[in-house]
Amino acid sequence: MVASLLLAACTDQPVEPSKLTAIADLLTLQPEMALTLTAWPTPPPILTLPPTATAAPQALWSAEPEKVLVDTAEPAPTPATTASSPGTPAQARQVSPAALGSNPRPTQLIIPELGLDVPVVDVSWEVTLEDGAWHSRWQTIDDAAGHHRNSANPGEGGNVVLSGHHNTGTEVFRDVSEIGLPGSPLGEGTDLVLVAADGGQHTYTVVSWERFQVEGVPDTERRNYSHYMDPTPDPILTLITCWPYDGTSHRVVVVAELQPSE
Repeated sequence: MVASLLLAACTDQPVEPSKLTAIADLLTLQPEMALTLTAWPTPPPILTLPPTATAAPQALWSAEPEKVLVDTAEPAPTPATTASSPGTPAQARQVSPAALGSNPRPTQLIIPELGLDVPVVDVSWEVTLEDGAWHSRWQTIDDAAGHHRNSANPGEGGNVVLSGHHNTGTEVFRDVSEIGLPGSPLGEGTDLVLVAADGGQHTYTVVSWERFQVEGVPDTERRNYSHYMDPTPDPILTLITCWPYDGTSHRVVVVAELQPSE
């Protein structure tokens, strides 16, 4: 009866007054039924359904296990690197290189361990035609170390590149070429002092070196070592020379890192 009355109320056909009165009386006396019927055809509200067994997920996201882990974990030990010697601030030895192009060029290289004190001059590269092919080579100076013109200056954040002869002229880098050989005092940890045109002194400490063959090897292999002359983000000094003393079949490269200013 209720369904027929509601369907009749939703049509355009006239409905008898007595039937309309019956519908009104029914909805007034049973409002809970009216809520359900007027919501048709949507399903009954979910609130009328009994709770299911999965309606309480607290155990799935409870932070209690994490709390136990935090409470029982032992505190991490303090890293030893944070400790400093008495009276020495932890940041006192931090390196602060200058921006590229802001410092004067180098004029002198001093290596106390070798008793070496040589002048430094700027050098560029020259292009020559050999066997029908053009070759670009850095200029070299007989009585001084050559500072590659496009490399960094002393104390700057980049790569300061110096090259020198080991068996011609005044043999400025002869002792440098013998790094790693018996009796050579030059090695990792050796200090190199680079003096700038304004008199400022910048100390670099040797961190690595390499001796490699360049004669009788493919050009592709030789080019693999050209990265030693590339610009770098870190402040370093690179020394380049030849070896052995009676030839030039190998190159020797010494890399040193800038030390903090005193």
